Amino acid sequence: NITGHCYNILQNENLKPDAQILAFPNPATDHVFVELPQKNDNAVLYLFSISGKLISVPYIFDGNLFTLEVDALPAGMYFARIVGNNHKVTTLKLVIAR
Repeated sequence: NITGHCYNILQNENLKPDAQILAFPNPATDHVFVELPQKNDNAVLYLFSISGKLISVPYIFDGNLFTLEVDALPAGMYFARIVGNNHKVTTLKLVIAR
């Protein structure tokens, strides 16, 4: 159970969007799509609140596209951290609007 744990997700990394990874729509209301530039079977996505709490949201991953269901999340700013096959970490800022 990961409830209650907080992480410093920006430590040792710059918050710069990877030009090859797209997140749309942003801001979002129900779903967010995170598209990788190529198929990446072992990619993992973690969603964090602005305070660093790991958030569990349902998502579907299909080779190069994550579909996150964010309709149950409160409005606010979140960070999506994507870890790829080559252990490259990219962090994107996502906004949930109501």
